Amino acid sequence: MGKRKSQEVRIIGGKWKGRKLRFQSAPSLRPTLGRLRETLFNWLRPDLCDARCLDLFAGSGILGFEALSQGAGHVDFVDQNRSTCSQLSQHINLLECQADSQVFCRKALAYLNNTETAWDIVFLDPPYDDQEVLLACIEYFAGLTEPPEWLYIEARDRDLLDEMFTNFGLNVARDSRSGDARGHLCYF
Repeated sequence: MGKRKSQEVRIIGGKWKGRKLRFQSAPSLRPTLGRLRETLFNWLRPDLCDARCLDLFAGSGILGFEALSQGAGHVDFVDQNRSTCSQLSQHINLLECQADSQVFCRKALAYLNNTETAWDIVFLDPPYDDQEVLLACIEYFAGLTEPPEWLYIEARDRDLLDEMFTNFGLNVARDSRSGDARGHLCYF
């Protein structure tokens, strides 16, 4: 078995604009593309200052690091892969944002079901082939007494998302597309 290829992703805005973060590639790891990320953070800018964010299925962590770079107050990074969590911790140390972030190495639903934390913004970008976990996460947030102000969902299948949005009372404020990725900024 060969060594996994290293890739990098660039922070596009804020105090760390232009900084590149290296990560080990993996089959289901696909960082949000720069164009889609730029659009997302243009949408979020008015609500980002000091926001408490959750980067669920963090992977490269680019959504969470972008949020911190552009003014978020805190980001919780959650990923189930130990190697990925180690890389996220290294990036936190590199960017010197230990006081503003935390890494949780757990499965997404296990983490959600064992926390009482409330977030203002949640980045929900699971592997595209795991629609069941996406459904379970949306159901979790829909069931909260105080759901997040914004839920960003990145996925491929718009028809499935439309059904989920209807079933859980999610409203799409904005959406964008880049390649086969569709980004949806939603609220309950």
